[in-house]
Amino acid sequence: MSIPWDKAKDEVLRENTAQAIQEQLERLSNQSDKYQRRWIWELFQNALDASPDETGIDIRLRLDGDFVFSHNGVPFSAKEILHLIFHGSTKRDKEESIGRYGTGFLSTHVISRKVRVRGCLETDQAFDFVLDRSGTTPGELASAMEMSEQRLRESVDQDIKAGDKWTSFEYELSAASQSVVRNTLRDIKNIAPMVLVFNPRIRKLQVEDGVGCTFSVRREHLTDTSVLVTVETTTDEEQPHRFVVAEKDDVTVIVPLLGLADGFAIGSVEGLPKLFVAFPLIGTETLPFPFIVNCPKAKPTEERNGLYLNPDQTVDNLRNKSFLESAWNIYAGIVDWASHNGLQELQRLAKIGAAPIVDWLDGAWFNGVAASWLRESVVGSPLVAVKSAQHRSPNEVIFPLLGTADLRVGFRDVVEAFHGSKVPDGCVSE
Repeated sequence: MSIPWDKAKDEVLRENTAQAIQEQLERLSNQSDKYQRRWIWELFQNALDASPDETGIDIRLRLDGDFVFSHNGVPFSAKEILHLIFHGSTKRDKEESIGRYGTGFLSTHVISRKVRVRGCLETDQAFDFVLDRSGTTPGELASAMEMSEQRLRESVDQDIKAGDKWTSFEYELSAASQSVVRNTLRDIKNIAPMVLVFNPRIRKLQVEDGVGCTFSVRREHLTDTSVLVTVETTTDEEQPHRFVVAEKDDVTVIVPLLGLADGFAIGSVEGLPKLFVAFPLIGTETLPFPFIVNCPKAKPTEERNGLYLNPDQTVDNLRNKSFLESAWNIYAGIVDWASHNGLQELQRLAKIGAAPIVDWLDGAWFNGVAASWLRESVVGSPLVAVKSAQHRSPNEVIFPLLGTADLRVGFRDVVEAFHGSKVPDGCVSE
């Protein structure tokens, strides 16, 4: 009696895939708060990976009852569209691919288990089908995915016209999911300027959620190692977002700027994600350094809430640490430019604290790198505002420890009578 090995193998693979997906979907349901700010970036990652190198990509987000994410990237291969249905990725071995990390497209099911997917194959054949990952058991989920594959094949067989060749993902939303998406789009409007700075292949980003908003980018030369990037929006109430940007090899560092009547001031990074792997690592807002860094070749944690920067001497930890150490060196160039070009609020450039306690970060390493940078780059830089709009380096300044404003002013007057302007200006905000 012959054993039906091939049939048994196919059934095992089918069951294993369904079980793995079911486990991840259960994790999404049980920890939905953790993913409500992260799911959208998986769609951005997939869009960027589909960007034509020579022309870039446009992205549109629309909330009007249901939510639609669309882009005009390159068509799908047959393997890619099947991976979308059955999970996994064809991008794991592609070093240049951002989407090879994280929980992937599955995390977008935090807003809906059903997604209408429309797009085009490399063969110029269009498709339009519903990807269904509903079901409470692995068996029900496997049946739903097989039905999704059948709908895909049937839509291709209908010979639908490819049209404008945009790819779109349309999510059916409950009232609760609509609230999640609205919050996400508000989040995006705050983070989008940095996303566009770090990803020049994204030519335009359009967000439609009742108040349409389109982001576009303009770049101007500053020095041999830095540029001024302005991100403009179509809404009248939004001021342009400006950043000084410096990069070297695979690391980019940005510092926000505030436009003033007579120049620029250093902006605050408070509350913003400090680490990007093309897109923000939500959870890095607490890192206490005054710049934002993008390392597209770094390895983030599976939950995309940080980088592997542990004490363990693994390849990922060591490589990620080298990226961050490079970022501090790049940032030194920004500090030097800012301190010699009349910018205000320069003290923000040295606002550094102790490492937070998080499971992916080697706190001793972080504190050591920050302290070394402070000694080498800040102590001698003219970052402290003193009287008469002058700036001095910290090692030239006398910092009073007196508590009240009146006492500080009195102390400053006494010091200035003997030593000149060596006390921080009382008007400085931080």
